[in-house]
Amino acid sequence: MSIGPIFRAMKKNKAAVGLLILEIALTLTIIISSLNLIKSARARILKPSGVELENILALTIKSPGEKYAEETYLNQVTEKDLRFIRSQPGVVSASPIHYWPLKGGGSLTHLKLMDAPDDQRMRSVIFYCGTQIIQTLGLDLIEGRAFLESDLPPLIPDETEETATDRPTRSTNIIVTLKVAEALFPKGDALGKTLLAGNNTCTIIGIVRKMYSRYGSEDSLGEKITFYPFRPASPSFTGILVKTEGEMFDAHFTTLEEKLQISYPNRIISTESLAELKAKGLFGDRIFIKMLSIVMVLLLFVTILGIYGMTSFSVAKRKNQIGVRRALGARKRDIISYFLSETGLIVLMGSSCGVILALIMNGVFMAALDSMPPLTVSIIVLSVAALFLLSLLSTLPPSLKATRIPPIVASKSI
Repeated sequence: MSIGPIFRAMKKNKAAVGLLILEIALTLTIIISSLNLIKSARARILKPSGVELENILALTIKSPGEKYAEETYLNQVTEKDLRFIRSQPGVVSASPIHYWPLKGGGSLTHLKLMDAPDDQRMRSVIFYCGTQIIQTLGLDLIEGRAFLESDLPPLIPDETEETATDRPTRSTNIIVTLKVAEALFPKGDALGKTLLAGNNTCTIIGIVRKMYSRYGSEDSLGEKITFYPFRPASPSFTGILVKTEGEMFDAHFTTLEEKLQISYPNRIISTESLAELKAKGLFGDRIFIKMLSIVMVLLLFVTILGIYGMTSFSVAKRKNQIGVRRALGARKRDIISYFLSETGLIVLMGSSCGVILALIMNGVFMAALDSMPPLTVSIIVLSVAALFLLSLLSTLPPSLKATRIPPIVASKSI
């Protein structure tokens, strides 16, 4: 079919066609950007954490009262809790930890080589934890060793040392993920090397293959993790991860909290599974995906409704013209083809503008946000194809209605 008559007809209705092209362009821009963000969020949700989620309990202990404000006393109580938990049948290991892994919280440090300038520092997520953290989380230790009791600061600190909530100021042995080791030592000789973390010296005694704990806006940062041996006890929050044998998980989930409460009844203790903590950390991503999906559906609905309305109006306005074409021998498929071609041209022009806008917007966001992923060809093609198909489908009902206009209508124009 020649597109000349279609363009001439569109030029007679410039305002409506122009607004529809603009609507399609904006809709496609938002859909492409939304799909790109949804893809990124789903990747974060599905990304392997390197941590065993099964059969791990997370105990949260809050200790109100003046006596728990004393660091030495609180450390002794926490050590007593750990000894009790580890002595329970079916408990494989237990480790205190300052921030829950996989939930999204954490703290940062800057690591660099001893003789490196400050501009070569690398950011790393840090966890303060006990000696059994590797075994408890099921991390794959590929080089070196796990923490020993001798790596921890003294149970009764000197008066000159900082409190347990502060960062260590002494020379510390650390365990890092492979991402940290590769970033600092590309040749693969990280084990045993000494680093600077702030003003403190740290020696790498172990390397784990992988761990991912989402933190901040930079997705790659979550794989660069450093473990500090510490006694992370605080009156407001003491976290203990407990790994159990499979058949004992449910039993300890319901009873361990009660047993700990007996020794110190004035404390507040709650129990969750590590899987639940991970789900809470991903809650924002799941809500984000649902909201963007709703926005896309509503935009598509409004745009498709606009195309349907314009085609219906065009059919009603061109009854005489359609009747003349039918009288001159035009077949039903010719009528349908005309309106489908008109819609196709409008969608093509709007899609071209929408893709250009989406690319420009993505470039601006990538320059401003580290977490913004680049657009892929598959997302652009999928978005354009979906909008094009739905637009043609919305054109079919009024086009079929146009085929039922009888040739006798042409006599009204004579």
